[in-house]
Amino acid sequence: FLFVFDYHSVFERKNPLALVEAFEQAFPEGSGASLVLKSINSEHHTEEHGRLIEASKDHRDIHVIDHYVTAAEKNAMFAGCDCYVSLHRSEGFGNTLAEAMYLGKPVIATGYSGNMEFMTPQNSYPVTYTLRPVGDDAGPYPASGEWAEPDVGHAARLMRHVFEDQREAGERGRRAAEDIRRNHSAEVAGRAMAARIRRVRARRSAEPDEGGPHVHSPAGLDTNPLTHRIATTPQPATSGSTLGRVLAPFRRVLLKLMWPFALQQRMVNEELLATTKEADQNLRAVVNQLESRYAKERADLLNAVNHHRELARTQGARLDRLETRLAESGGDTPGPLEKTVAQAGSVGKESEGSGPKTAETGGFSRQKISRFITPFTAQQQKINDQLFDAVSTLGEKLGGLVPRVEAADRLVAETRALPYVSGSPFEIFEEPVAGRVQGYGRRNGDPERMGTYDAFEDIFRGPEHFIRDRQRRYLDLLEDREPVVDIGCGRGEFLDLLRERGLEYAGIDPDPDMVGRCRAKGHEIVEVADANSYLEKCADDSIGAIFCAQVIEHMPYEELLRFYGLGLRKLRPGGLFILETVNPHSVPALKTFWVDPTHQHPVFPEVALALCEINGFESAYVFHPNGTGEVEVDRYETGEYALVATTAAHE
Repeated sequence: FLFVFDYHSVFERKNPLALVEAFEQAFPEGSGASLVLKSINSEHHTEEHGRLIEASKDHRDIHVIDHYVTAAEKNAMFAGCDCYVSLHRSEGFGNTLAEAMYLGKPVIATGYSGNMEFMTPQNSYPVTYTLRPVGDDAGPYPASGEWAEPDVGHAARLMRHVFEDQREAGERGRRAAEDIRRNHSAEVAGRAMAARIRRVRARRSAEPDEGGPHVHSPAGLDTNPLTHRIATTPQPATSGSTLGRVLAPFRRVLLKLMWPFALQQRMVNEELLATTKEADQNLRAVVNQLESRYAKERADLLNAVNHHRELARTQGARLDRLETRLAESGGDTPGPLEKTVAQAGSVGKESEGSGPKTAETGGFSRQKISRFITPFTAQQQKINDQLFDAVSTLGEKLGGLVPRVEAADRLVAETRALPYVSGSPFEIFEEPVAGRVQGYGRRNGDPERMGTYDAFEDIFRGPEHFIRDRQRRYLDLLEDREPVVDIGCGRGEFLDLLRERGLEYAGIDPDPDMVGRCRAKGHEIVEVADANSYLEKCADDSIGAIFCAQVIEHMPYEELLRFYGLGLRKLRPGGLFILETVNPHSVPALKTFWVDPTHQHPVFPEVALALCEINGFESAYVFHPNGTGEVEVDRYETGEYALVATTAAHE
């Protein structure tokens, strides 16, 4: 484990003492783990450095290195570590965390501040925290500001998990490297800035010039990810003003009121992590069971082959010894073995009823012995060959059965597929009359959301960060195709991604509660409307791309046909029409399709393509955004597919 910091960056903010405490909780001395704390400028902060040395002196697996190194040496430290850890109370952007993720290292860090611009539960390990006042010992930050106090126990558990399950940690590090390269490269930042400049220029050109100086309101800033970064760093409470002093008690009361909700969210997060771990363990158990099922057959086959090899080797050795003894017998002079064989031949003749005869030993030679035993050795060799052929054939047949059994197991699993349920709101428990049942004993929902579709979607669609991660791969299709309209934007996951990429966008949804959630996140151009009524009022050739995820299965057939036609008319030349929906070729997806009572009918990908051709789209294809990239495989394995259609460009 590695952590790098500068004492000039404020010791209390970087919080290395919490990391020492977490490491000591997770790993007794000699357990195999090491923690390296690399710092600089301790000579200017001797009191803080002394506290760090004192805290770590009793654990010989904690190493403090405090001096400047070359860039190559620093890079070697990052490349050589197994995990980077930062239990900061506040961060700027978090350069060292981003560098470690770029190198494919698993990162454990406080889930707060600028690092959450690039850290997600899928590509790293965010540590839970509580907000607390900065206090008087962390200048230059104002004492009345607030920052995060990371949960040391949670950090210790995550460090232990990374140590014990390095395969999973390595996979998370691989995703981190992919995300950093895809979403935070200089090229991506340049595109975002260019898009921002285009929007500002367009807004300025659209506003009338009244002849005098005026200031343009930065309305777009509220929807920028910078807002989140500012909101999650220590902020002064305007203590120098009368208003700040008056409001301070109310802020403290508000924080106390919010604490139960923060605690509930932490419990939900921990439950999600536990459920994910349990699913991983169950999958491993199934794989192990399948492997052990064939282990005995393979072992039996190997034993049989080895047994017959040993028989052949033994018989060959006996023949070699026989030839050696014959050679030592001196040609035609019969030795003991020759006499024995000759006597055996005499006995054979006597058994034929010709009377007792004396075995003739004159002229007895090795050739005679060879002729005597050749029929027996030939027969044994034939038996050996047949046994080897039988074992080989049996092995081939068993090898061919393995994929069939695996396919049968997969079919059983598909027929038993259960709907995805977020956060395990329903449990198995004993009911006195009915026995073991599934349900819930006490309602935990928000009373104000009772009966709403967004409450239903929270249960069956999954958490927002999960959906964002699955939809992120559409972004590269949308470059230079602005504005983007998200039809059925729901909770706003794709709107979040469009804002993050710096693209111009709008969103619609027929559910007012969903639109309210989007606006609460800072999305301004969102309205309550259904797809066709919204498109009807849009000008022809005015939209760069239409994105529509998990919506068309809710449309009656007549409305779906109309939607295709309107999409073609409203898109600009070369515009994109992207529809994501349930994949009915997948047995589990088709089985769970009717979990949502608002679904009208599944739409097969072949039908989606045919409707594109009928309505006049220039080209179209379907792919599986969460699959392998091989449509013949993904057609039956993935739960959704996406249609991508393009309008004709100008001649």
